Amino acid sequence: MRPKKESYKAKVASHGKIEFLKPLDFVGKQNDISTNNEMSVRFDMREITRVFKALSDSNRLRILKMLEVKPLCVCEITEVLRLATSTVSKHLSILREADLISDSKEGKWVIYQLNPSTGNEQVNQLLPLIKKWLPEDEIVKQDLEKVKVVDRNIICGT
Repeated sequence: MRPKKESYKAKVASHGKIEFLKPLDFVGKQNDISTNNEMSVRFDMREITRVFKALSDSNRLRILKMLEVKPLCVCEITEVLRLATSTVSKHLSILREADLISDSKEGKWVIYQLNPSTGNEQVNQLLPLIKKWLPEDEIVKQDLEKVKVVDRNIICGT
């Protein structure tokens, strides 16, 4: 039998720090533990784990940073990262499962972009933070320059 799915409560304080509370810390308390400028959110441990595992790989972080510039197809991401298409596809699959990115079909291409309207509260809180991450990283800077000029029509043909 599967263990009962545990929910965790998190407080996001006005200073932006996320504080996680163990289930026993809020058993019997009201669902809303908000005070003043804090908001409370109910998190599922599996969802949190999925999101942070997706963020735990440098290539996936690079992909997220590239998607901040513009939506990209697999061939464009592959061109910038210089990885095998299958590897890039696996990274994209992990990011999509974590709700960090979404995709849409455009002709023969599948276009990936940061997920603009996720129902996942963790992702809604993390995406703006990720935009602030790694501004001085040389690899990310190089990636962003490449993204500005990469063109799927040239790489893959029309």
